[in-house]
Amino acid sequence: KGMVYSFNLKGRENWKFNAGAGVFETPMLVNNRILVSGSDGRLHSLAAQSGKEQWAVDVGAKFRLAFQRGTLYAVSYYGSVSALEMEKGAELWKKELADTFVTAPLVFENRMVVAGMKGAVTWLNLDNGSVIAKKALGGAVRNSMALSGGVLYISANDTLFAIDASGGG
Repeated sequence: KGMVYSFNLKGRENWKFNAGAGVFETPMLVNNRILVSGSDGRLHSLAAQSGKEQWAVDVGAKFRLAFQRGTLYAVSYYGSVSALEMEKGAELWKKELADTFVTAPLVFENRMVVAGMKGAVTWLNLDNGSVIAKKALGGAVRNSMALSGGVLYISANDTLFAIDASGGG
């Protein structure tokens, strides 16, 4: 029902926070902040020690998060991809992609990779959200992607793809 709780090691409540909407994703801990996604599309940044809200922004319904070098990256179910400054939640850039996303983005080096239900994998520049490359896989991506040794592993329908992580070869 939108409540987020912090407990100490003895099971006593430290604090609680009401996000105002259902919380169906696991909160993310980054730089002493707890990032909570509400079902209303709002991302809440809470101080980990006190539970005090630092900021909240609307990033779109059912979003997934990634973090790198002081920047949060949010991918919405309905196709928007955003970069947010961690300290105040200010939007750095936003890109609308014509796809539906159910998996978290992968962020590495200077790029982000998102894969959608229409079967496309898209590489975005972290600085401005511009599309670096796009590759069609021919089936919906419903499972998490993995990155190892410069190779991106993605499953689409009944096929596992091993793709050059730098841009789709």
